[in-house]
Amino acid sequence: MTTTIDMLLNNPPRSPLKMTVDHLKHFLSNAKSQRWMICEWFYSDIDRCLLTNENEFEHCVEHFFPELVNKKPLRLTRQQWSLIRRRFGKPRRLSSAYLENERIKLVKQRNLLRIVQNETKTHYQSDKIFLNNLPSFIIPPLQPVAHVI
Repeated sequence: MTTTIDMLLNNPPRSPLKMTVDHLKHFLSNAKSQRWMICEWFYSDIDRCLLTNENEFEHCVEHFFPELVNKKPLRLTRQQWSLIRRRFGKPRRLSSAYLENERIKLVKQRNLLRIVQNETKTHYQSDKIFLNNLPSFIIPPLQPVAHVI
């Protein structure tokens, strides 16, 4: 829509794409939005070890159906998916109790990874449950005098 001021100044109207780009530039220049993007899209070294490995679903499929391990992507029939869902049991609801349990589990795994990174093996003998869930490759922590690029 052309306004009279645009006609007087002989400026062409802004396209919707130009307006969207301007909004995006403004959003990206905001410090709070930059912090949100860092928290949303980037993992710390410890979290990358824990969250980028195979998930619990893949682990259960591997345990219950070893013949499906090498099939990528999984192309299963409706009956096969029904069998897999039946094997896993009733799904948990997304509740505050479930989220709290997941947070506690993640905090325990992070603490255990920090202990393993520092190689004090005597502390984590009591947490044998979490030793099976640790990733095979653990990124060592940065040294205090290390130069970061």
